[in-house]
Amino acid sequence: MKNKILEKNRGITLIALVITIIVMLILAAISITMLTGDNSILKRAGEAKNRTELSSLKEEAQMVMLNRVTEKTTSGSNTKTLKEDLESGISGGQVEEIIKADGTTKYTDVCYVSKNGQSITVYEDGEVEEGKVSIWKGATDIECPKYEKDEKNIWNWYIYTPSQLKFLADFVNNGNKLEGRDDLKKLVEDANYDTKTVTMSTDTTIYLMNNLDLGARQTNGELIAGESWTPIGGQNQLIAKFEGNNHTIRGVYVQGGNLTGIFGYSSDINYLTVKNSYIKGQNGAGGIVGASTGEINNCHNINTLVIGTGPYVGGIAGRTLGTEINDCSNSGEISGENNNVGGIVGESSGTISCCKNSGTIKGSNQIGGIVGRSSNTINDCNNSGVISGTNNFVGGIVGNLSGTISGCNNSGKIKGSNQTGGIAGYSTGTISSCNNSGAITGINNVGGTVGYSTGTINDCNNSGAITGTDYVGGIAGQLSNTINDCNNSGTIKGANQTGGIVGLSSNVINNCNNSGVISGENNNLGGIVGASTSTISGCDNSGAITGTGSVGGIAGVARTITKCSNTGNISGTGTTGGIVGTTEKMVRQDISLCYNSGEVKGANTVGGISGYLGAKDQKGKEYKCYNKGKVINTSNANSTGGIVGKMATDASVTNCYYLSSIGVDRGIGTINTQEQNDGAQPTEKDINSFEEFITWIEQQNT
Repeated sequence: MKNKILEKNRGITLIALVITIIVMLILAAISITMLTGDNSILKRAGEAKNRTELSSLKEEAQMVMLNRVTEKTTSGSNTKTLKEDLESGISGGQVEEIIKADGTTKYTDVCYVSKNGQSITVYEDGEVEEGKVSIWKGATDIECPKYEKDEKNIWNWYIYTPSQLKFLADFVNNGNKLEGRDDLKKLVEDANYDTKTVTMSTDTTIYLMNNLDLGARQTNGELIAGESWTPIGGQNQLIAKFEGNNHTIRGVYVQGGNLTGIFGYSSDINYLTVKNSYIKGQNGAGGIVGASTGEINNCHNINTLVIGTGPYVGGIAGRTLGTEINDCSNSGEISGENNNVGGIVGESSGTISCCKNSGTIKGSNQIGGIVGRSSNTINDCNNSGVISGTNNFVGGIVGNLSGTISGCNNSGKIKGSNQTGGIAGYSTGTISSCNNSGAITGINNVGGTVGYSTGTINDCNNSGAITGTDYVGGIAGQLSNTINDCNNSGTIKGANQTGGIVGLSSNVINNCNNSGVISGENNNLGGIVGASTSTISGCDNSGAITGTGSVGGIAGVARTITKCSNTGNISGTGTTGGIVGTTEKMVRQDISLCYNSGEVKGANTVGGISGYLGAKDQKGKEYKCYNKGKVINTSNANSTGGIVGKMATDASVTNCYYLSSIGVDRGIGTINTQEQNDGAQPTEKDINSFEEFITWIEQQNT
């Protein structure tokens, strides 16, 4: 019995020992896996060490580049080459110059730097990139891309090197096929792909996996290193979607032909930047693409010069057809010798949203900081670049607009000839909630918002200086539609038809305000409008107005003005009024519920409200108005009145008042009947605001 118990205990002990050994082996395996597996502690520690060393190397390089920028800024040049500064500034680093495609000379603007097993690429412009960026060697440098099948059984493309991008270009330009290109077929076969795999459709996506350098360098348009690039797509469109993955392609050089850019003719392009490149073409030249039928999202041009000898030139795209452009930017110089030139796109029939331009844009006709010509919607875009056009339709955002634009801002200098504006040069569409603070200079039809518009304008503001000759306004140079709730605080200078809001208007102006200084050298000058053939309502001027011809606090020449006020000082050498200078011939004039407290000074007919009231045989009338501003006539005291300087024989003034202490002895300067004079009476009531006036005037006898 005792032996059986001992044997049983030994069996239990043996089992326990076996279990213990198994558990220890399992734990040992786990420990080994934790130490040496794919996600092991040792591997993660090594990766952390590599990241730290790479980050440290990049910081050292960035400090070197910062010192080079400082030296060049203070002394005008660098005393050492890029390689020399990197060698002296990075302790223990190995600096490697890169051989150009010719096999003999070296690039001076880029170096590889290696240290502790880590490598970076350093460019003269300050860019520091991880790893050794592959630089294209030219047309014979070509290799097969990578391909992977997605969940929809679509074979997508993956581009890692410039030579793989070259393969894509040759494939697309061959009609999106391998047939007829045995050299491409061989590359595919050598990469162990079935040639049937290499296809392309509208469902295909091409992914850019690295930053690329196409190797070209130029000076003043002359290629000094590398080779010219043949755009991807031209007669044959790139029908697949291109995903840039926030990568950059630099060193692109394209010279001549239609539809030029990295891409010639494409569909969707997303998250791609072109940098330090040179694109020159004829019809359709863009930093990214010549023409596109797809969406363009988050694409950027940095310091890439784009030149077009024909129409459709843009920092991102030459032309887009019916699709969206979103969140794109340009800082490169864009130059067109013809029409439709823009910082983002030359011409677009699709929507443009949240785009920015800071580059210099120049051309002939239809030139814009964002787009040269647009027939669709533009929203929330900004321009800070200098925009210039030698002819017509030049705008800070768009040159020629036939769609709608809202929420856009311009702070750049804009210079044109005819139809020049801070937001749009010419518009037949709607402009709303836009702001200009840039200086605008032109000849005819010059405005802080738009040069010439047949569409409506709402809620726009200008604080920039506006200078022109004829039809010059703080918001619009010339307008044939309504304008509402707009403001100007900028200085406005013109000759004929110059106004704080509009130079010449043939439609209604509502609830607009001017506080800017307005000056003109010839005819028709007003705080709100130079000349109006329609109605001005609810407007206010507080800016000083100085000019010749017909000058008024609200309008130089106007038909109907109601519920308007002026507090600015008015000075003219012709017919001058606190509210309006005069009216046009053969038009019935109607001035009502207007208030003036600004000084009115002139040398012809001068009145606290109207310089000259009414046109012959039109029975003009002025009623329920008030003036408390001084009225001074420097040459003809007889044509000086507290309300009206002079009036037509059939015109009438009723229920109008002027402050008795302003120094004039009559309400109407030159009168035809006593009844006319009785309509303008002195009062001791000193009214200090337009709101107080409205309440008071309604209490008077009608």
